[in-house]
Amino acid sequence: MISFLMNPILVWIGNIGIIFGIWLSIKKKDSLSVLLLLGYLSSFLFWALVGRTQTFQYYYVLPLIFKTFLLVYAIGILTTNFKSLQRYLLVVGTILILSVPMI
Repeated sequence: MISFLMNPILVWIGNIGIIFGIWLSIKKKDSLSVLLLLGYLSSFLFWALVGRTQTFQYYYVLPLIFKTFLLVYAIGILTTNFKSLQRYLLVVGTILILSVPMI
């Protein structure tokens, strides 16, 4: 049986990636985060501005891809700044725990 349900953990935790991407775009002038944010906003606002009240989950597939890229980019930047092994293992363990529902 194939079902198409969104991963709620990825949808909600991905907001951290968006916030981090906005911070990188404004403070660090990072061009990759600007590109990913533009991709997210252009694909999300297209469906957010639809006037009807009934929307479906598959409308959010493309914005979710950009949101996931922003989250992975944020985790990548955070792990490169860690000097100690304990912090690195904490971040990697968190990634693994959050990726279990995607399997």
